[in-house]
Amino acid sequence: MELWIVVLIQYVLFPNGLYMQIVREGCGTKIQDGETRQVATRFTETNLSNGNVLSNTFAEFAYITEIFLAMKSNGTIVAQFQPGGGLTYTTYQSAAVPAGWTSALEYVNIGRIQGPDDERAKVRLIVPSALGQIDAMANGYPCVYEMTLEEYRTR
Repeated sequence: MELWIVVLIQYVLFPNGLYMQIVREGCGTKIQDGETRQVATRFTETNLSNGNVLSNTFAEFAYITEIFLAMKSNGTIVAQFQPGGGLTYTTYQSAAVPAGWTSALEYVNIGRIQGPDDERAKVRLIVPSALGQIDAMANGYPCVYEMTLEEYRTR
């Protein structure tokens, strides 16, 4: 007798071609119009054309915190990596945060863990090249991301 276990993972497809699954909505609040927040993320990026992986969750990059400044104006979130810091900025030599990442910020809460019931927001994304990082846009490949997001504050 064979036993089959089926796991369904639901993604929402947006008109721009982005697929998103919200694993955890996170603590805190959504970014409001007129607001600017520093966001820290841990992520794994998988290039779907060749399988290459970039991640600041790997031990050799765990000391690197990916930080970007997100601003919401007139209902649109735009973001910039902080120069000289994160793995994405260093790898792609661009301060532009992928539009796929900023799309996710519309749907999750960005806050800091302060109690035992608080959790970082966590999303999974399938990002088409047009919404990806600078190399994906230039070379036309999609990427899969798994990422956590939280508000970054210096101590």
